[in-house]
Amino acid sequence: MLRVLFNGSHKPTMNTRGRLAWGLVDLFWSMRLLSLSRKTAALLGFDPAVAGRSWRGAAISADRIAKFLQAHGAEVREMPGEGTPFAWCGGVKNVGI
Repeated sequence: MLRVLFNGSHKPTMNTRGRLAWGLVDLFWSMRLLSLSRKTAALLGFDPAVAGRSWRGAAISADRIAKFLQAHGAEVREMPGEGTPFAWCGGVKNVGI
């Protein structure tokens, strides 16, 4: 069984200032300046442990989630909250008995 939580909305979940601040933290992380990235996050009042993480509300369509799971052998059974920031996808992995 699988259960996936994702932001199925088409709108950002952060304001412009938040996106710019996290963009700076992520820029340092992508440059492999991990310590600077964490220190910048802390200076901005963010949890330094979240630096470099991809989940901060990045939007992705339910269709894209379903296609990915199906391509990897899963059967999608439900998609409650589709089109919202708190969408869920439930399903099962086909084991090919």
